[in-house]
Amino acid sequence: MIQYAAKPAAITRTIAPPVARPACRTVLVSRMVGHVLELAFDGRAVSPETLKQVGGWSDATVKALWPEVEAEARRQSIRQIAGCGQ
Repeated sequence: MIQYAAKPAAITRTIAPPVARPACRTVLVSRMVGHVLELAFDGRAVSPETLKQVGGWSDATVKALWPEVEAEARRQSIRQIAGCGQ
């Protein structure tokens, strides 16, 4: 004979908290930094005008993000050599 198991009184589910996504501004800055570093390591002078012409970025976007992009690109391009491996 078939016996059915009784359903538990209450089923509790744990829902994972939502994953924090980076802000749109952060994503745009990181993409623009990538373009800046690519141009700089290619030996080209990088300026807001260069990004507009070569990178295809709009004037408004470059004006709004340039200070952050410039600072982050400098941070990423500088490598600390002294004290490595110690």
